[in-house]
Amino acid sequence: MAIIDMHTHILAQPKMEQELKIADGNVNAHLQELDKRLAAQGIEHAHVILLDERAVDKLINIPPRLVLSLMVDFRKSTAHEMVKKAKAVGIKGIKILTYEQEITLNDHPAILRVAQEVERQGMFLTICSTFGSRKMYAHDAIALVSYLLQKGFSAPLIMAHAGGSRVREAFLLMEDNTNTYVDTSFTTTFWKGSTVIDDLAFLIKRYPDRCFFGSDAPYVEWKQARTDAEELLKKLPAELHQKLLYGNAKAFIQRLGVSA
Repeated sequence: MAIIDMHTHILAQPKMEQELKIADGNVNAHLQELDKRLAAQGIEHAHVILLDERAVDKLINIPPRLVLSLMVDFRKSTAHEMVKKAKAVGIKGIKILTYEQEITLNDHPAILRVAQEVERQGMFLTICSTFGSRKMYAHDAIALVSYLLQKGFSAPLIMAHAGGSRVREAFLLMEDNTNTYVDTSFTTTFWKGSTVIDDLAFLIKRYPDRCFFGSDAPYVEWKQARTDAEELLKKLPAELHQKLLYGNAKAFIQRLGVSA
């Protein structure tokens, strides 16, 4: 079965500090290398996270297999201009990382301004929505998603990692917000064997058209992510397997103008 990975990273090794400074090297070469690794894994397309704003100025040719999202520094007064710049070079989405960017309730209005520019540019927004560590109440991704939706954000919004342990809250946000989606990255591996996976399966069965497979590679190896996804699939009707691994993502990226 063909697979589209809706949450992966550029480098082959899990080194966040290098991802944050990827513009210091040849970002185009890294993207070409990633394209080859994806092809070797049989992955038709992938949603790839770019964490260094400076790389936007160095992008020359994004491989057709890749759909890029850029992490934007929403605290800069020029953040909305960076969204426009990203769109102009072929980046399709904007990423907000709740923990890495140390987002608090006070930051929500600034993120809303970025989100509104995302909407104007016809892009999509991804928010890291996992939950944990001693900072789990200081940097609350579910509260951020709820705030943006309350303020009328209507562009596609992916809750990366499906909320982690808070998958039920992600479910409730999806209930009356049809622009919301989830990916399974990291959660299917970290929470394997727990009732979180049962809740995730429940969510997928309720919203079968708005859920994507994601690996979070290389932080979760592709082989491991696919093995753990197979365990999740056992809890789902057979007709949903292809939708989760491929069909939903194909339809999503085609709406972005990506040939799939």
